[in-house]
Amino acid sequence: MRLNAFLLFGKKYEMWRILKPGGIFFARLASTIGMEQQVTLMEGRRYHLPDGSVRFLVDEAMLKRVTAEVGGESIEPNQDDSC
Repeated sequence: MRLNAFLLFGKKYEMWRILKPGGIFFARLASTIGMEQQVTLMEGRRYHLPDGSVRFLVDEAMLKRVTAEVGGESIEPNQDDSC
């Protein structure tokens, strides 16, 4: 598992816990969004990508679920403006 995935998801949102109220949490993530048909699920959240690499990927449902769990909101609208 890559370090960024471990930091964000491996410690049950540890980075969110230390965020100042009203602060902005920025995370650069690899996701399946827009390439769902091009990746192959291996196990858990590990996917085989077209370039031959294996990566931990999030998807839109996970981003929405985690955002709701921590009481956050997205500052970047998506197609339906709900994430």
